[in-house]
Amino acid sequence: MSRTRPLPPPPARSDHLYASLPADKVNVFRFLLEAEDHLALFTILDKYGATLRLSFAPGQRPEVLAFLDRAKDLLPLTVVAL
Repeated sequence: MSRTRPLPPPPARSDHLYASLPADKVNVFRFLLEAEDHLALFTILDKYGATLRLSFAPGQRPEVLAFLDRAKDLLPLTVVAL
C-alpha cells in the first residue's frame, strides 16, 4: 500500500521539559509514558533524585503537559522547568 502524499520532514530539534519524582517511581512513570504511545522519551539526569529530561516533538508540548498533569494524580511528580 503506497501513501498518496509524502510525509513532511522531521523537526530539526526536540523540545524539552524537566520533571522530578522519587527514584523508586521511575518504572511506573516509564509504564505510564509507554501507555501514551511513547509521547516523549526521557533521560534520567540524577538517579538519586530522579530528575528527568523529557524530549518530544516541538508540537507535542500541550499533550506532554496534559500527560504530566494526569500522571500527578498517580505519582508524586513535580515539573521542574517549563
